[in-house]
Amino acid sequence: MLRGLVDQVLEGVTHLVLRGFFRSVESVGLDRVPRRRPVVVVANHFYGFVDPVLLVSALGRVPRFLAKASLWRRPLARPFLSLAGLVPIGSPSRDETTARNAAAFSFSVRVLRGKGMVALFPEGITHDVPQLAPLRTGAARLALHAAAAGARGVIILPVGLMYDDKLALRSRALVRVGEPVDLDAELRDGLRSAAAYGDGDHAAVRRLTTLIEQRLRAVVPDYPDFRLAAVLSRAAEIALRARRGDDGVVPLAERDALAQRLVRAPAAMTDRLIDALARYVLDLDLLGLRDHHLARAVGQRGLLGAALTTGVQVVALAPLAIVGLVGNLLPFWCTRGAGRVAAAPVSKGTARLLVALVTFPAMWLGLGVVAVNVTGRGWPVGVAAVALLALGGLATVHCLERIVRVRRAWRGRIALRDRRTLLADVRADRQRVVAMVAEAEASALDWRGRARGVM
Repeated sequence: MLRGLVDQVLEGVTHLVLRGFFRSVESVGLDRVPRRRPVVVVANHFYGFVDPVLLVSALGRVPRFLAKASLWRRPLARPFLSLAGLVPIGSPSRDETTARNAAAFSFSVRVLRGKGMVALFPEGITHDVPQLAPLRTGAARLALHAAAAGARGVIILPVGLMYDDKLALRSRALVRVGEPVDLDAELRDGLRSAAAYGDGDHAAVRRLTTLIEQRLRAVVPDYPDFRLAAVLSRAAEIALRARRGDDGVVPLAERDALAQRLVRAPAAMTDRLIDALARYVLDLDLLGLRDHHLARAVGQRGLLGAALTTGVQVVALAPLAIVGLVGNLLPFWCTRGAGRVAAAPVSKGTARLLVALVTFPAMWLGLGVVAVNVTGRGWPVGVAAVALLALGGLATVHCLERIVRVRRAWRGRIALRDRRTLLADVRADRQRVVAMVAEAEASALDWRGRARGVM
C-alpha cells in the first residue's frame, strides 16, 4: 500500500517537473501500452536521469526500473533511486556480485507474475550519439525467465525517446511507443519453449534480443552524428512548414519522420541539400529573420491582437507570476548553474533534473513553513503556500515565454518591412531548400522500395 502511494506521488511529481522542464512533450502510440498484462519496457537512453522521468510521465505509471548498481555511488542520486523503487543490477563487463543480479531478476519476475511493469535501458549506457547502441541481452533474458516462472501474456514494449535540444532549457521531447513483442506468440512461432530457457537456450535469447532491437530501432532516432541530425531536422522543419502553409510549430514526430527519410537519401544529394540549407540559414541570420517569419506574413492587426492578448494574460497572472518569480528564482539559478557545470550534453539533463528535484521542493517547503509560522493558522496555510509557489512558477514561465514570443514577432515584422527589397533572393533560397527536401525524400523512398523488391 505504501509503495502504491509513493508511486502515485511520484507520477504526479513527474508531470509537474516536466511541465517546467520541457516546453512541450509529444506522445505517439500510447494506445499500445497494455493495462492488464505483464510488461517489460525497453527504451533508448539518450538523456540520463531525464529518460526514466519522461517514461513515467508518458506511461502514466511507475515501472520498476532496473538500473546500474554504479548509480548508487552518487550521493545526490541515491535518495531518489531508493524512493523511486529502482532495482540495482551489475554490469556483465565488471566484476559485480552475481547474487545481486539474481536477486534483481527474481524481484522483477515477481513483478511480472503480478502483471506489473518492469523497465530497463538495454543499451546499458547513456550517450549523446543520436542512434541506438548495440543492445545487451538483459531484456530478453528477463522476459524468458518470467515466462519460465509462470508469467503469462508477457509484453515487451519498445519506447523511443527523442529530445529537440538537450542543451537548452524549456526544449521539446517526444515519446514514441513502438510495436509490442508478444512473448507468448513468439514462443509459439519459433522460439523454443520458455521452460527450455532454464537449461540455457542462448539462441532463443539472441533471437529475442534481435527482435527487440528491430522494434526499438523503428521508434528511435537513427543518425550517424548530432550534426547531421540537426541539419536534416532543420531542413525537414522548413519543408514541413512550407507544406502546411503556416508559421506554427512543426510537431517533432512529423519532423523526425521526414528527417529519417532524408538520412537515407544518396550522400551527394544530402550534401547539396546541406549546402542549400547553409545558404538559406545565412540569409536569415544576416537579415535578422527566422524561417517562420517567411512562412506566413502576419499583418499588423494580427500582431496587435497577439500583443493585446499577451498583455491581458500577463496582467491577469501578474500577482501569481510575481509570487512564483520570487519563490522560484533561487532554485532556477541553481538548476541552470548545474547544467553549466556538467560538461557532456547527456549529463546536463541529469544534473539539472536532480538539482531541480532538490531545490524547488526545498524552497517551497521552507517558504510553506515560514507561512505557517507567520500566520499561525496551521498546515493548511503551508499546503496552500506550496501549491501557490508551484503554480506561480508555471505562471511566470508562461508569461515570460508569451512576452518573448510577441517581441520576436514584432522584430520579425520590422525586419521584413525594412529589408523587403532583399527578400526575393531569400525566398528563392527557401524554395530551393523545400524542393531539394522533396527530391531527397523521393529518392530515399524509391531506394527503400527497390531494396524491399530485392529482398
